[in-house]
Amino acid sequence: MMIKPNTWTVAANREAVRVFAPVDGTLREVMRRDHPEGAMHTSELVDDQPGTAFESAAPGRHAMEPSTDPKQAEAEKFAREIADELESARVERRFESLILVAGPQFLGLLRNALSDEVRRHVVREVDKNLSRHDPDEILKIVSADD
Repeated sequence: MMIKPNTWTVAANREAVRVFAPVDGTLREVMRRDHPEGAMHTSELVDDQPGTAFESAAPGRHAMEPSTDPKQAEAEKFAREIADELESARVERRFESLILVAGPQFLGLLRNALSDEVRRHVVREVDKNLSRHDPDEILKIVSADD
């Protein structure tokens, strides 16, 4: 598969996103955004102790557990931020098509966060975490036929 002009390759994970555009047979990074919160431990993401609630069936209090895992919530938040940036780029007509590259879990979060309009521009998905790879390695992997 040859990457067509004006196709962005989006390599992301919960810690960073890098966006590449094809230039003269290679990929050139056109955007990068680090998300250090994605590497934090759960204890670093939670501000304080769980809240307490009164027990309705018996006297006393008990600790309330958070309804979602803080690391998962932070990953979902970052996926939404990436999706918002891609939506802005779509409106500005900065790309014609997209290749999404992310590990399976983050790829699912990113896919779910994309607007229907951006999703229509996705021509390929690669379920590998390549966000830290060299652009030439990324190009080789995303260009390979399945």
